[in-house]
Amino acid sequence: MHHALRHGHHHGRARNRLDFNGFSLLRLGYAPNFRDALHQHENASIVVPCAGIAYQSRAGTEQARPVGVHRYHPERELHADRVGPGGWSTLVVEMTPAWAAQLRDEIASFRSGFDVADPAAHAICVKLIAVLDGPRTAIATLRAHGLALEYIATVAEAHSERLPKRAPAWVGEAREYIDASFRSRPSLNAIAHAVHVHPVHLARLFRRTYGETVADYSRRLIAHEALGLLDKGELNVGEIARLLGYSPSHFGALMHAYFGMTPRALRDRAPNGEDQAGSHRH
Repeated sequence: MHHALRHGHHHGRARNRLDFNGFSLLRLGYAPNFRDALHQHENASIVVPCAGIAYQSRAGTEQARPVGVHRYHPERELHADRVGPGGWSTLVVEMTPAWAAQLRDEIASFRSGFDVADPAAHAICVKLIAVLDGPRTAIATLRAHGLALEYIATVAEAHSERLPKRAPAWVGEAREYIDASFRSRPSLNAIAHAVHVHPVHLARLFRRTYGETVADYSRRLIAHEALGLLDKGELNVGEIARLLGYSPSHFGALMHAYFGMTPRALRDRAPNGEDQAGSHRH
């Protein structure tokens, strides 16, 4: 069964932890041969293995998590980990939903999950670990905050090198059009007509620029809009589905695909996304 984990909660044992101004820094240790169930985190994070080997399953595919490869996990990304016989340790930089939303809006790298290996990011991780292992002072917290921001920027820069350096202005206009009209689920042809380009050209450049298709981007906006409506509790599940143009079955499939839970389970979960399964400290 999928479950969601609260801020700062992970399946590994926390060796050190520091919380400040929208971030949590954690050093986690995992026992040899540890396995966890398919789960998701309420908050986005960047995770880098420091020692050992583990394998992560995402979207039905299992991949090794090598030391020094930084993985950006968007919030609510479903995954499961399998640790090798020598155990596994990681450094985690976790950020609040407000930070993750700002990154998505301003930096194309953070609009989907990604992996990147970068020596400069690794050097900052060494400094972060030194701060975590050192005395807890106001100056140390200030330094950790600065290093965390530098680390996020360095990882983003390394990943951005894979993305197009310049995109036509109309690609951003297309995204703005979707942001304003996704509730009515405009077609690709309608979006292309609004920015005066061919639909095939739009589809290709949009995916290259933002790392996801027009349809995937629209569905993600709808899913998060629906989650907010479920949290408000003013409409029932059927009313929300109809409001967003979905049949109950398709609406259920959409929410399960993005959040690993049915709409009713999402509506009935405890405040702040906390459920019984997610109450265990990692």
